[in-house]
Amino acid sequence: MNHYIIPIKNFKIYPYSKNFEYDFENPKVNLKYFAYEDDIERIDADKYSTYDHGILKMEYSWGLRFDCQNEDLDLYIEKINLLMLSFRIFEEADCSFEYILNVTDTHSSIKNPDRWKRSLNTEQHSSNFTIETLDKVKSGYSELQEFYYVSARTKHCIQFLYLAYISYYWMQAFILFMTAIETLVSPDIKSDKITSLIINRILGLIANDSICSKNQLNTLYELRSDIIHGKVITDIQLQKEMPKLVRLQKVVLTVFNNILKRDFKTIYSNNIEFENFFN
Repeated sequence: MNHYIIPIKNFKIYPYSKNFEYDFENPKVNLKYFAYEDDIERIDADKYSTYDHGILKMEYSWGLRFDCQNEDLDLYIEKINLLMLSFRIFEEADCSFEYILNVTDTHSSIKNPDRWKRSLNTEQHSSNFTIETLDKVKSGYSELQEFYYVSARTKHCIQFLYLAYISYYWMQAFILFMTAIETLVSPDIKSDKITSLIINRILGLIANDSICSKNQLNTLYELRSDIIHGKVITDIQLQKEMPKLVRLQKVVLTVFNNILKRDFKTIYSNNIEFENFFN
């Protein structure tokens, strides 16, 4: 059995206390203070560069801790990824991780190759949390885990959402966000009106024009079409299109948030229930 520490970036707890602990699930994934001077001495310090040590010392104050066998590490990393998605879905928070420290087997620490990116926004999201917000994320995390295993459709849409957050290329992230939401709502039919149907389903789930109106969603679909059909050679610049990328992210997170408040186990159990819900 190995003990792992995953330092969490962009996380602060209020009121602040180094003795604070929080359990996200059982078997335990425990949130505790990360002390660079104490914790880093327990692993192979040569595993990381001078730059990595500087980042770990300056930018990380809290970490998730758990015990597992070597063969179960991928399962736990999957759990942590779902937890990071829960922070974004339910709090629009920017939490992420990059380093996986193995305290027991000191030479087995790794740097996560699938690095989380900050939320695709021009504004930094809040990283200050209270017990109440952690409880909200924990409850949502439990729902998201259940949702993940309901069907192939639900698993795929969460995987697309995760991939959007580890993409370096903004057009790829845009398409992945679109694919996540389409997987969530698309009917299993062939029709030349399917885009209109998807748009109406998305708007029905959002039910808030301040988040996205029909005209704005049509504009997002126009950009999706331009990217997919090779019109990127015209003038699709990141700076110009960033507001659309920000809006799309908000749309996707809102839809996920709202669908997880419904009876998703029934909705996604089969196509009949799925179509009955959206119709």
